[in-house]
Amino acid sequence: MQKYYVLWIIFILCVISATLEAETWEPGKTVACLIGILEWKDTNLAVYEKEGRQDARLFHLLQDRGVPQDKIEFLKDTQGTLDHCISTLTSIAKKSAPDSVLIFYYAGHGIVDRNTGNAYFLNYDCNTSKPESTCLALSAVEEIIKNHFTGKQVVFCADCCYSGNLNKVAASLEKAGKEVCVFSSATSSNFSTGQWTFTMSLCDALSGEPVVKPGGGEVTASDIASYIYHNMKYADFQMSNFFTTKGFSPGFIMSSIKNNQVLPDNTHIGEYKLTKWKNEWYHVRITGQKGTEVQIHYPGYDDEWDEWVQYTSLKDISFSVYSKKQKILVEWDGKWFPARIENVQDVFHYIKYDGYGDEWNEWVASNRIKDK
Repeated sequence: MQKYYVLWIIFILCVISATLEAETWEPGKTVACLIGILEWKDTNLAVYEKEGRQDARLFHLLQDRGVPQDKIEFLKDTQGTLDHCISTLTSIAKKSAPDSVLIFYYAGHGIVDRNTGNAYFLNYDCNTSKPESTCLALSAVEEIIKNHFTGKQVVFCADCCYSGNLNKVAASLEKAGKEVCVFSSATSSNFSTGQWTFTMSLCDALSGEPVVKPGGGEVTASDIASYIYHNMKYADFQMSNFFTTKGFSPGFIMSSIKNNQVLPDNTHIGEYKLTKWKNEWYHVRITGQKGTEVQIHYPGYDDEWDEWVQYTSLKDISFSVYSKKQKILVEWDGKWFPARIENVQDVFHYIKYDGYGDEWNEWVASNRIKDK
């Protein structure tokens, strides 16, 4: 009897070991479709700065991590027509195997039809007055994955307005047997910053930058989400989004910090502070540390503006947190609108505008709020 008991314990340990093995990302078994569009045929759409674009960094990073050359595609700017986006994602999905992981990434503009609730990523040749026929619908992305991706795990990453609508796609794919994780720069109801903060953070995490996890160790999906949230909060005053379906563990390991690069738990690297320059206060990020001095970087400015200062000369960034149900004024597109706070999470407020439907509700920080 004791012999069988020992064998049973060994069997259980083997099952646990196999489960843990399955919870680690394997780049060699990954198919990936990346779309980065920073200009559009419609000249009325705002364009983004191409110098230092982080979508290209992500593409090369995935290649360096071991995603097979024939199973990764990057559509950039004019390459990202609607037909090309659909055909490329379809082609990549068809290259999957039962044990494949699919990574789908988009950077550019996102829109939501307020009447239907349908969300779209804007392809190069889009016509926003006819989104249902000319724009890349998230529902189309969902159908391609359902019909052509034979693996189980899907990782969505999106750096655009209303990118949190991918949560709905994830929930639908779960019903089709997929395990899905969503990283996005914004919630389903929010605009997104025009900066590269989200994609920069994603790249830092996937490359195992020590600032992602001081103290070292393995970097999980949850660690990545926390790092993105921290950077989006302090650099852009914006709430990012992280969502996993029931089958996708937040503990899914996606990278690790090398032992010789581990930062101490009490490091200041990665913190956001305020620094005074010519009688004005600027947001900065600490990127280096030597004794009592720290190197600071000005988000949105070139590295040539980086400098070393005493840590004690910096000020904390403060947020005002208002009360639930409080009536306030919220800034939207340069104008102030009366609203009410429906919920509060950390430093963000979920607000409802007076006289507008729930489709206009959004999360805002105190930089867009003032007393009524």
